[in-house]
Amino acid sequence: MSAVPSLRDEIGSQVVRLGLNNKDKDSTYNVALFAEWESIRTDPSLPKNIKREVVLIEKRVLDDHQWDSGSLLVREVNRLFMNLSLRSGVWETSGGMVPVTKAYYLDLGQRWADEALSVLWKAIGREIALPRLRTAQAVRSWLKDAQNAESLSQIVSLDLSSKDLKIFPSEVKFCTGLQKLDLSMNQIVEISEDLNLLRLEWLDLNNNKILELPVLNLPQLQRLDLNNNRLSGLSDMNLPQLQWLSLNNNQITCLTDMNLSQLQGLYLSDNKIVNFPALNAPLLQELYLSNNKITSFPVLNAPQLREFFLSGNEISILPDLHLPQLQELLLDDNLLLFIFDQDKNYLNRDYCTTALDQFKNYICGSKLARFLQSIGLDHLDAESMKSAFYDLEKRDQYLVFEMVREMSNTSSIDPLWGQQHVFDDRHLFYKAVRKAVSNKFDRLSSKSKEMIYEKICEPALNLDQNAAKEHAFGHILRLIDAMASIESQD
Repeated sequence: MSAVPSLRDEIGSQVVRLGLNNKDKDSTYNVALFAEWESIRTDPSLPKNIKREVVLIEKRVLDDHQWDSGSLLVREVNRLFMNLSLRSGVWETSGGMVPVTKAYYLDLGQRWADEALSVLWKAIGREIALPRLRTAQAVRSWLKDAQNAESLSQIVSLDLSSKDLKIFPSEVKFCTGLQKLDLSMNQIVEISEDLNLLRLEWLDLNNNKILELPVLNLPQLQRLDLNNNRLSGLSDMNLPQLQWLSLNNNQITCLTDMNLSQLQGLYLSDNKIVNFPALNAPLLQELYLSNNKITSFPVLNAPQLREFFLSGNEISILPDLHLPQLQELLLDDNLLLFIFDQDKNYLNRDYCTTALDQFKNYICGSKLARFLQSIGLDHLDAESMKSAFYDLEKRDQYLVFEMVREMSNTSSIDPLWGQQHVFDDRHLFYKAVRKAVSNKFDRLSSKSKEMIYEKICEPALNLDQNAAKEHAFGHILRLIDAMASIESQD
């Protein structure tokens, strides 16, 4: 069995990388915490259930590389102690009781909580007059005192951004009249579960390290910003007035049904979503899903949708759209078997519908065009696709092999690698065929390209040469047939 990576060595290397030294309290706490953690996890008398928890905690921390403050490990240590280690005798090991790690955690966690309280107290002091209090305990007592509730309820906005907070300031709940709360640009890992700010309309948590959301009870919340965090999913939310939800650049893989009756903007770009659920959002105007792993076009009931961004996914078929207000649709860098003009990467709904109809109904004149049409409409099973592919011209096959090799980023030096792996991934194959057509056109001489444009400018199409250039990259099947026609004349 291979050795478990040393957490102490990992955090030590990060302390060096961050330029910390032994005089820095955070580095001292971290090194001590990890040293004690190391002694616990290697103790032979550690109960199996605890050992399993230790392994899982280490895996989560090591996988996420969250060493900058040790906050994730501290959070997980707390979870382990509170759930398991406080039972009698659980931590009675061969070396006796092991209270040191817990002591370090409690001391560090309390220090972070007091720092968050201090930042909150100063922010409140900019809004209302406050007494001079010397201790965190005195501050908490003052905030809890019912005699001060009316003064606190007058505060409508608090800016706690960029304060290096590692813990959510839970005492903010005493500001019951709060309408806007900005906690962006901090290092917060989790949100207080008892927030319950009944008048809050805008919560900004952008650029933190939040791993999961509790069930939020914020009945007046209209805008929730959670861009650039570490969320992997969403919990049920009681947010009936939510209009704008921003979750760009997280690690979300799947979504559950949400109450979106009032939602106008949903932003989920740069995540890891594969399947996007059917969406019933009657007021939605903007939906951003770029740079995910979505393979099929989402089913939408969004009659007010105007902007729909789906760039950088794995969509291969564009269905009929029923989005009467759609003004902008981004589909570049997908597996769609249309080549869009790179200077015009938006499509209005009429163009989308026309392009799909053209692709479905076009009568192909060349083998490559017929093949592309068949796989684009998913008319071929795996064996039929292979048979049709090997019936193409050899030079077209070799160009696809070349694209498969290039797009796979393989380190193999085998010149036949693309040929051997051409059908390994059907989505990659679609993309390779599309790119092969584009590269085939790019490799033509200027004279050949002009001839292709002239071929597309047939009288029946009534296109001038500039329109023909645009049409060539909007209708890939016609482009392939035009290239085949020119090749037959050579």
